[in-house]
Amino acid sequence: MKQYKVCLTIAGSDPSGGAGIQADIKTMTLLGCYAQAVPTCLTVQNTLGVQRSIPIDAELVFDQTAVTMEDCMPQCVKIGIVPNLAIAHAIAELLRKFKPKFCIFDPVLISSSGLSFVDNETYEFMLEEL
Repeated sequence: MKQYKVCLTIAGSDPSGGAGIQADIKTMTLLGCYAQAVPTCLTVQNTLGVQRSIPIDAELVFDQTAVTMEDCMPQCVKIGIVPNLAIAHAIAELLRKFKPKFCIFDPVLISSSGLSFVDNETYEFMLEEL
């Protein structure tokens, strides 16, 4: 049986498949990794743009990430959209607790169609903590 490196993406969900956890899963799989995914927000979008973004409850993001990491600790964690301060705090706490070997922080602040995903307070916290 082939040994896979486990990679976890914590990011927004893009139903069109061009970005977010869907694109991360495709990339991780192509690189020979076992991909895990925890959404931080759901987006209403297609290939033409993002109309809306709805954050997932921060406690749910924390709990799902924690049980995923407890079961199959990823060698790498990739972080995308962090839509609010509560989720930013949850992610920071998870990184301190589990200490993954590698962490890629690739925040999405604004969509190509102009929708902002992050407020100033969350942005400042991400700069300092993530």
